[in-house]
Amino acid sequence: MVELKDKKKVLVLADFLFPEYIGGSARLAAELNEQLDVSGFDVTCICRKPKGVYASQLSFKRSYRIVYCDQLFAIFRVLFMEKWDFVLAHHFSLGLFSLLLKPKYFSGYFFHGPVHLERMARGGGSVGAVVRRWLEEIALSRADRIFCLSDFMSEQVSKSHKNKITITGPLHNKIVPSDLNNKAVNFSFLKCLTVRRLTPRTGVLELAETLAQLPTQIELTVVGSGELLDVLQGRNYPNIKIVGQIDDHGLNELYQTSDLVVLPSRELEGFGLIIIEALLNGTPVIASDKAGGGTQFLKQFSEDFVYSLSSDPEQTLSAFKRAIYAYNNENTRANFIESISHATMKSFVDLVFDTSTSNAAGISK
Repeated sequence: MVELKDKKKVLVLADFLFPEYIGGSARLAAELNEQLDVSGFDVTCICRKPKGVYASQLSFKRSYRIVYCDQLFAIFRVLFMEKWDFVLAHHFSLGLFSLLLKPKYFSGYFFHGPVHLERMARGGGSVGAVVRRWLEEIALSRADRIFCLSDFMSEQVSKSHKNKITITGPLHNKIVPSDLNNKAVNFSFLKCLTVRRLTPRTGVLELAETLAQLPTQIELTVVGSGELLDVLQGRNYPNIKIVGQIDDHGLNELYQTSDLVVLPSRELEGFGLIIIEALLNGTPVIASDKAGGGTQFLKQFSEDFVYSLSSDPEQTLSAFKRAIYAYNNENTRANFIESISHATMKSFVDLVFDTSTSNAAGISK
């Protein structure tokens, strides 16, 4: 471990952090912060206090410093009275804080998705979308490197920034097993799971509507929260369980006891980290054909890990069974392990950051 006086200082600019906030980008930001801290960096994270439909009651004690956006004096000290070796941004507006810093640092921007399109997908107005796109372009222009979890998401970055992109793969900080076992399944009644922000673009409502037509053949458990939570709970589907948000221990149990994990995204899916979480818990995954980076990743192993959103209930059920059969192929499971092993947070930190200098090391597309 690097001594405190030798630690390189990292400033992270994030929207929210998991588990206080629900969402894949919040989880990635939190897990990367934890790995930087474990790797011997002095980490400070500026983020917003969780509130609204994506906030949870869960909390996590962190060993690094958190500064919330309403702590103005603390932010002033961070921006004007401290020096930073690295600045990492996960959010377009907070990323603009880098404009106030002295430029002697390496700047990275995690591109989780085009914010203007996300706003439009949530029903936001075009004026707000244009403003967000403009601000995001400024944040991207300030970055030395732009990190994307998938080729799909890199394609959403404007052409003027393509030369700065690094494809990281599905970063995670989990322990990768040496192998994955067959999934013993009762195919006459499948137990499925989805873990999602409950917002229109993630497709959970459509998935529930489809599977509710197969009450004697399939059960779906939904983990997550968002503006569609009340809608889903109010439908009283006979075979759909809505459990809100649960802690990681309970979530891992659900992964392990489910027959299949479903990523039903309709659009703008940078990757879908539940794919990795499910596989590391020994459970097969299927993604919709609109799930962006997740679809791209799973197609590498078999077309059977992707289903069509336009399918009727019986076709969807058949696709789900094919995904489980495909997962039970020994070579396919070995290929999953090989791919996941190269995308750990530790590998990313070791590759990108050099503790002996204030520059980024080993970065290439």
